Amino acid sequence: MNANPTVSLCMIVKDEEANLVACIESVRTLVDEIVVVDTGSRDGTVELARALGARVFSFAWNRDFSAARNESLRHARGEWVLYLDADERLNPDGMGDCLRRAAAVPGVDAYSTPIKNRRNHRGQVYFQVVYNVRMFRRYPGIRFSGEVHERVEPFLEKVNANIAQAGFFIEHLGYDIERAEEVKKLERNLDLTRKALERDPDDGYALYYLGLTLLGLQRMEESREALENALEARGLTPNLKALILNLLSYHHILNHCYSQAVRRATESLGSVPVQNTARLFLGFALFQQNDYPNALPHLLRVNEFLRLPPEKRTTRLSQEHSIQEADLWKMIGVCFLQTQDFPRALEYLRKYAIERAQDAEAHRLVGVCALNCQEFDLALDHLTTAKRLGIPADSLSLPLAYAHLRAGDPSRALRYFEASRETTEEEIAASLQILECFARSPDAMPLLPSLLEKKRSVLARASRGLLDRLLGALADARNYDALVRVLEGIPAEGDDFEALLRGIEVRFGAQGRHGDWVRFLEEFVRARPQNPTVGCLLGTARIRAGDFPKAIEAFTRVRGQCPPEAGVDRILAGLFLKVGDPEKARYHLALSRTAASSAGK
Repeated sequence: MNANPTVSLCMIVKDEEANLVACIESVRTLVDEIVVVDTGSRDGTVELARALGARVFSFAWNRDFSAARNESLRHARGEWVLYLDADERLNPDGMGDCLRRAAAVPGVDAYSTPIKNRRNHRGQVYFQVVYNVRMFRRYPGIRFSGEVHERVEPFLEKVNANIAQAGFFIEHLGYDIERAEEVKKLERNLDLTRKALERDPDDGYALYYLGLTLLGLQRMEESREALENALEARGLTPNLKALILNLLSYHHILNHCYSQAVRRATESLGSVPVQNTARLFLGFALFQQNDYPNALPHLLRVNEFLRLPPEKRTTRLSQEHSIQEADLWKMIGVCFLQTQDFPRALEYLRKYAIERAQDAEAHRLVGVCALNCQEFDLALDHLTTAKRLGIPADSLSLPLAYAHLRAGDPSRALRYFEASRETTEEEIAASLQILECFARSPDAMPLLPSLLEKKRSVLARASRGLLDRLLGALADARNYDALVRVLEGIPAEGDDFEALLRGIEVRFGAQGRHGDWVRFLEEFVRARPQNPTVGCLLGTARIRAGDFPKAIEAFTRVRGQCPPEAGVDRILAGLFLKVGDPEKARYHLALSRTAASSAGK
């Protein structure tokens, strides 16, 4: 094998005077000759090409790109061929003499080359990377095929060529054009593709490119039909099948048919597992179905792929679609947020908010993540920005109240909290969390009574678990008045009421605060003396404390609030014996027997 292989640059051009210099200069020192086939230029392209050292040949344009490419191959003398268009630039990516070094690698016959297409969508510049064989050994008889979207891969497959990944890449500027010019190109390609299909209606590649071109022209139903036909074409390679399935998945995404998109993208991955596009579409479709746990791994893999330089991205697919990284960061951040991995959600959403600084929703999401990460100043900054950019104030009231409270500004927190209108379970939970923070903040404690009164309807709709947390905070703060205010809004005859009381009792008991338990019950009885459940608990607590006269007082009050009940009279009988009053003990014992007899009847 030649240790110093020669490389020919082959080009076909027409009226490319404006682009030719930059293209040839990007590769001049890396090739041994430059072959330019001109298809009818009327500007100074031919003279300029010769001045740049190219061998220039004329070819009558016959609406067949492969024929023109094959004419350039006919004049090439190098052992290897690199082909470029005038609106492309070779980027060696620091590899020095990259082409000759690549040609000298043993056992490699061609290189799949990353092509970085520059695109402009509504003023947003982004890059889409596709992969094509652009450098190959000049086999005898090697030819391009296809009137448009010409390719040399079919020939290389016939000779069982070994295709490797290139370490250099090509920058393509041809798609950074106005829409009218793009449509003109697409319509030209459409005519050429239909011409190919007239000759062979079952050509899978031609059907695929027909679907792709019609998609670019926004003729959606025709595009989808062409792709469905392409999927039924004979002799599909795994690569072509995956390309077709990916475009069908994209069609389903555009039509919001996300289950179908998932199915097609999954089939594509089954055909070519090492690729990015199907994983992107699969992750996006799962995200749109709110299936965040399953979307996340695919989106993270896409992010890893896009973070690599184009030439380092490993893929077995000839054409990869891309996404603007900022949009990907937002989806990943939302997935982490929904799966409650708040630090990682914050990492991605902050990057997105920096990139899209005018996106109000992005700042809201960052604020929510920052709250959950205890970064309250950061939360305030982004929530305030979200409000300034147009997020409705009522949807920000709760997070702003919580952020101000945790940042040490209870008065401002109060203003936002009083303005909040809790309608969803999530908002009720957030409201209870804020009340809990007020309960735990000595500075905010004086504001709590009025808040509990204003949030009475919220407390009535809160779950037992949320109420238990709030009551625990109030119990820890020895705020008996607030404990009463919360509990008095709960129906005394329900299971929740007694369960919450028992939870407070257990909490006080675990902390050895039996006196606090009694003081709380006394406060409750003073505020709501007609509640027999609390009266019984108070009486029982006084028995445990050995205060039998106070226990008698409590159970006597309970007896006056309820129908005759044998259990209460038995307790009173025992208590009167404890204090040395056998006569009253006998009296209550007799009452208990009468009540038991009546109950039995």
